[in-house]
Amino acid sequence: MVDRLDECPDIPQGPHGRNGCPPAYVKDDEIATLDQVHFATDKDVILDESKPTLDEVVKVLIENPDIREVEIEGRTDVRASDAYSVNLSQRRVNSVLRYLIQQGIDPQRLQAKSFGHSAPVYDDRACLGPDEALDATCKMMTSKNRRMVFRIVRRGAPPPRPITGADGNASLLPAKKTVLPADATVLPKAESGAGVLKWQGALPISKGTLPSTVLPEAGANAGLPQQTKALPDKGVLPRQGTPNKPEEAKPEPPPSPGAKPKPPPPPPPKPPPPPPAAPSATLPPAQD
Repeated sequence: MVDRLDECPDIPQGPHGRNGCPPAYVKDDEIATLDQVHFATDKDVILDESKPTLDEVVKVLIENPDIREVEIEGRTDVRASDAYSVNLSQRRVNSVLRYLIQQGIDPQRLQAKSFGHSAPVYDDRACLGPDEALDATCKMMTSKNRRMVFRIVRRGAPPPRPITGADGNASLLPAKKTVLPADATVLPKAESGAGVLKWQGALPISKGTLPSTVLPEAGANAGLPQQTKALPDKGVLPRQGTPNKPEEAKPEPPPSPGAKPKPPPPPPPKPPPPPPAAPSATLPPAQD
């Protein structure tokens, strides 16, 4: 390539470039593309012939991690109302944004905005009518005005490098592949017959979960003491050889300051006097 014909002397052209420029490259404040992104007529469907161009844009974003934010601008020609042009253009830039994300570009680096017919490259106000009715000049001007612009709006330090084994297009974690295969399940499906346990209930229903009585009734087993009660009514059985300790009287709490002292308990009642002694009977003297 002769230098005077090389439009990108500082950038390798590559196998698919033209005029010394690669299919997509950084030029000033945008990512320039040699070919436009084409859509189906009046739709937001990206034509297959334009997907290689978007793949080259993905390559530029991967190779330039310092490009932190790109605005995808959608613009149209004059041959439609402003409302229709803005709506169609917005749907188309949204399609481009989704495609770039599907190829592994971080969504935080992208934004999409429709500009309709504002700021056209060429004045195509006289180019009305269908494509077949336009002359060569109008066809060129309207095609240049229908364009996608990848505007670089922010640069900065690149994000942290991917962890070991992660996809090179991701910022921290893999973006294209998930940790587990998408068509795999953690446990086998029930209909496959390879379940971990077959569903038969926790215990057979006919036998119940537990017997009706946990301990036998008194007197029903010769190996147990023949008593009418299994346990005493109160307390816990004392250990063999341990004497019962008398309960200690709890000391009364000290009176609060300023409280009147309690009167002393009354003296115990005096015992009743003994009954008077009965008079002794005098026996008559015995007669000889």
